[in-house]
Parts: sequence; C-alpha cells; structure tokens
Amino acid sequence: MAPEITKRRVTMRSTVVAGVNDEGKTLYQDFQAVDFVRPDILDAYVADARTRWQHVEVSDEPDAGPLGYDGPTFIPDSFDHADAGTYFPPTSGSDAEAQLVKAGDAAAIATEGSDNPVRLTDILEG
Repeated sequence: MAPEITKRRVTMRSTVVAGVNDEGKTLYQDFQAVDFVRPDILDAYVADARTRWQHVEVSDEPDAGPLGYDGPTFIPDSFDHADAGTYFPPTSGSDAEAQLVKAGDAAAIATEGSDNPVRLTDILEG
C-alpha cells in the first residue's frame, strides 16, 4: 500500500518594475516559485513566504511534487517551528533518493574544477 500523499503545492508569485523601455513604457518582471510542503510545517512555511512574496497560494488537493512522498524536506532556521534548521533526507532506497544522487553527480561534473564544488551525494551520505 502506497503512503498517503499529504503535501500541498505552494505557489508564490511577485511582480516587480524592471525598468522602462525606449518608448517610456514600464516593463514588469514576474517571479514564481513552487514548493511541495508537508502539512506539519505548512503554516510556518506560508507565514514565512508571505513576508517575501506578493501572492502565496496553497493547493486544495494533496500534491507530492516531482520527487513524490519520499522526497527530502528542509525546514529553514527562520521558520517558527520546533524542527527549524532540520534536514530530513529522502527515504533511503527510494526513487527520490536515486534522482537526487543523479542530479548531485551531474552538478559535481558541471562544477568540476571550480574553487568550491558542491556534491549533493556528500550531503546525502554525510
């Protein structure tokens, strides 16, 4: 039996004035971020997001996101939550863990030779 999906999709949007074109018309730039949030931290997440985004919308229906129920969760230090500052890794042996390891390896290859390469696999194994 698959675990019940309880995460919610949180979509955040803001629009800012980006400048003026040669004809004097105001140019705007839209920003959007999407995250998939566990219900136990949803209130803290939304409260924090509202301090930085003009519009914050929470889905009515559960949505586990691209990494599914087994994906990782990080609760930032700034959240008003008992687990603030905690990283919960993906479920060991899950497809989510395999996808993150693969993405981390690709990032390591892309940053090879840089002064400060970061490997997600080091985080997962550490």
